[in-house]
Amino acid sequence: MIIHKNFIVSGSDCKPMSTDLTLLNNGTKKPLIIYAHGFNGFKDWANFNLIAQQFAEAGFVFVKFNFSHNGTTPNHPEEFVDLEAYAQNNYTIQLDDLGNVLDWCLDERHHYAEEIELYK
Repeated sequence: MIIHKNFIVSGSDCKPMSTDLTLLNNGTKKPLIIYAHGFNGFKDWANFNLIAQQFAEAGFVFVKFNFSHNGTTPNHPEEFVDLEAYAQNNYTIQLDDLGNVLDWCLDERHHYAEEIELYK
């Protein structure tokens, strides 16, 4: 199993988003799941890592990320330290972030692209 933790995807206003990818590296293309936590959550909270593992074992590529303005930072992905960004957070920013993560997942140039089944 490959677990690639805390790599950076550019979010809204070019703020960095900590992102995780979990998959079984078996050379076959797999459907993609993008997991977006709730408005006041973060990607490593509660059982999200176990959920990622379960979906990967079931044959999916599982991507989870921290929204750019959720109050966490790449240096502190599990701590609420960026109050200024959190004060600016809204659903428009989160939709932009989700679009950026989706664009990254669909970009065939990154290392894991050969593992993701794209439905066009």
